[in-house]
Amino acid sequence: MKRASFALIALTCAAAPAAMAENQVWTSIDLTAGPSADGQLGPRLEINSRYEPDGAPSRIELRPGVTYALRPGVELAGGYYWGHTNQSGPDRNEHRLWQQASYDIARGGGFEVSGRTRMEQRYRESFDDTGARIRQRVTVSYKVPGTPFTLSAGPEVYFELFKTDWGAETGLSEVRTKARIDWAVSETLELSLGYLNQFQNEQDGPDESDRHILIGLSKAF
Repeated sequence: MKRASFALIALTCAAAPAAMAENQVWTSIDLTAGPSADGQLGPRLEINSRYEPDGAPSRIELRPGVTYALRPGVELAGGYYWGHTNQSGPDRNEHRLWQQASYDIARGGGFEVSGRTRMEQRYRESFDDTGARIRQRVTVSYKVPGTPFTLSAGPEVYFELFKTDWGAETGLSEVRTKARIDWAVSETLELSLGYLNQFQNEQDGPDESDRHILIGLSKAF
């Protein structure tokens, strides 16, 4: 089993440079603080940046929020989002409110299956409409015995609830499928490397399928 797991690690690392050569590099920093006195509430901040293959910045996202441990295996969260996208025309700024539930689904044989359901209310500057969508993610993970590494993979489906004047169409808009390696450097620090396939369902043109490298850092305080 260990030999097969290390083979999966090598395969993912080999796939990543091919993705970077064609599309973007997506980086993420996830910062969390200790829970409140009741042991349930805790603040967090996600900082995401995207870069073109030549290193030019494409997008930055800030997602502050608060998590609430409802019970073992179930966590609720919510907060605010701001995103800035560099474009050939006027740059784009988007604001969102978001709410989500993260939960364990099943485990066995060293594997764990978890889910995350997120709701987003989206507003783009210079437009009047507010959009809304559901994001459903399912992840299968496997902690490699005797190592600090965890392998994970799974899809996230995006479903738009309303048509907007800035381009959202009701229905399936996107599917992101990722494979990732997490390295627990210490009890409070984790590094990750992964690959993501981004399928975009275009209503008025050909569908798009892009590939990206994922580089992440998670730190607890």
